[in-house]
Amino acid sequence: MGGGGSEYYDRDVSVARKLSSGVSTFAQEQMSRSVLSDDLLPFERKLVSAHRNPLVYVYDITGSMGTLPKLIFDKMPMIAGQIVEQKYLEDPDVSLAAVGDVTSDRGPLQVCDFSVIKSLDPWLQKIWIEGNGGAQHFESYEFMAYFYARCCDMPNVELPILLFTGDEGFRKQLTGSELKKRFGGQHENVNASVIFAELKAKFMDNVFLLHRHYGSYGLDSEIVAQWEKVLGKNYVLKLPDDTAIADLTLGILALVSGKRTLSGYVKDMKNRPLEMGGKKYKPQTQERIDQVTEALKPLEAMLKGRNIQKKKNKPANLVQSKESAPKKSGGLKV
Repeated sequence: MGGGGSEYYDRDVSVARKLSSGVSTFAQEQMSRSVLSDDLLPFERKLVSAHRNPLVYVYDITGSMGTLPKLIFDKMPMIAGQIVEQKYLEDPDVSLAAVGDVTSDRGPLQVCDFSVIKSLDPWLQKIWIEGNGGAQHFESYEFMAYFYARCCDMPNVELPILLFTGDEGFRKQLTGSELKKRFGGQHENVNASVIFAELKAKFMDNVFLLHRHYGSYGLDSEIVAQWEKVLGKNYVLKLPDDTAIADLTLGILALVSGKRTLSGYVKDMKNRPLEMGGKKYKPQTQERIDQVTEALKPLEAMLKGRNIQKKKNKPANLVQSKESAPKKSGGLKV
């Protein structure tokens, strides 16, 4: 792509026009392919990030997600620019991944290598939005969890974060035969709850779901409860509106990294617009700011509790105080 996006992201955003669906003409063109890129298949692959703050962004590309995957494509330059400009993450790289349903889709698991933020777009453009999915309220998030739990190394990690964006639930069991088919090698049957526990441990408890409301069959509360059981109650954040995806994503990164309090992040939202590639972005509306603030409140509460617990578990300070430290000898006077 041309270098007109910004100094942080290599895409010319100034030429994009919005369609009535809310997505840009560029996103519509780039993400309406019907070809699966073989180099995104996870078969016999292992990802490695040598960076300190690896970020994994897994998003659902099935039909029930509507235009959200294309909105993510449109919002990625802004997300990338804010991560770097606001210093929400230090020394980051990103692995994007797209998930569908292994029981019905041709490309249910698409995984991008870790890449520095400025070079994400070539990977993003390879993702095929199949738009299919099975005829039930499950997608194969558990297979993506398996891949990043067991097929991903982060040797220099300090603060890893993994975000799922989706609207449905996951199946409780992964079979060894299906795992072998998707990933190669030898695998055994395993419960999804075990895999999500491994994933949380690998990512230092920083695994979150940005939940898009599931409008069919009155199943949304059941889906949310299933995710909360494996991730934790305050690790499931409800997306107030599809167009809020960038604000909610950035809010999670800002708060989890400790670079902002919630009130500090609200100031960041108010201080936009951005200007990239000659294109100006309007200031965020108060309604959107209020929606995102409300969505982030459970995360803020959880992080405060987590920090308090860390302080309680911190080893006693072994450094002697001035009062208890032995006084230095002044030496012998002659």
